[in-house]
Formats: sequence, C-alpha cells, structure tokens
Amino acid sequence: MRLKFFNKLFFTTSGVFIVTLTLVFVLMTVAVNEAFVSEKQNVLLSCSNTIASELAAEDGDVSEATESVVTTLSKVNDIDIFIIDEFGKVVLCGCDDFTVNHTCIHTDLLVSNEFLNNVPEEAHVEMSAIGGIYDNLNYSASKHITLSDGTKLNIVAASDVMTAYELI
Repeated sequence: MRLKFFNKLFFTTSGVFIVTLTLVFVLMTVAVNEAFVSEKQNVLLSCSNTIASELAAEDGDVSEATESVVTTLSKVNDIDIFIIDEFGKVVLCGCDDFTVNHTCIHTDLLVSNEFLNNVPEEAHVEMSAIGGIYDNLNYSASKHITLSDGTKLNIVAASDVMTAYELI
C-alpha cells in the first residue's frame, strides 16, 4: 500500500516538475527572442540614421569616409547596408566585394519601384522584401534623404530574419 502511494506521489510530482520546467523554458525562449528582435531593430535604425547624417554632411558625395562608415557598420553589426539612388541602382554597398572592387553582385541589381516608393523620410523598421535584392522577408530599416540639389538617396540597412530559436 505504501509503495503504491509513493509511486503515485512520485510520478505526479515528477510530471508537474517536468511540465513546469517546459513552461519556464518556453517563456524564457519567447522573452529572449523578443529582446533579440528589439535589439536588432534598434541597431538597424541606428545604422540608417548614422549613414544618413554622414551623407547629409557630405551633401551626398560618397567619399572614402562614407564607404568606411558603411563597411564598418555592416561588418560590426552583421547586416547588409545599401545606398540606393532614386532610380533603384545600388551606388554603395557594405559587402566585402564592394570594399575591394567598388562593385559587387548588388550593384548589378535594381531595387523595385514598389519598395522605393515606400521608403519614408524618417527611418523605420519593418519586415519587408527588398524587391530586386531579396525575395524573402527581412528586417530592414530604410530612410531617404534629399540632397541640396534635389537628388534623392535611399539608405537601407537589412538583416536576415533570425530568432532566438536558431540560437538554441
């Protein structure tokens, strides 16, 4: 009799313990995922604003200093950064090939008008497919600036969609 009671109590307690641990694990995973996404969005916004202020200070001239800022931000934050002219052509890219050769696979691509027409004055983050560059959804921060001569440049900082589930 005592052994049956002990077995019932042991397995019930073990079951409750396992269910509790599972719930704690799921809740922690969701919390870490939310924190990761929030941090990634803040990084994208910060990079877009930094590059916009650099370009505005140089009135749109893409100098070595601007290339250096774009490349450094791209590498340090593990994101793709593009400066796109008003016609959808990538004029500056943060990838390694562009740094070495001043051309890369992205400079041969045209960004869709649909994406360019939705780039706001103020940087914001959204899940979007950057038509012409990416077909899949990515977190991207985009912003456009108008230079003193009326030329419009679009700044896009994009990141692959990655969640905490991929980190575990």
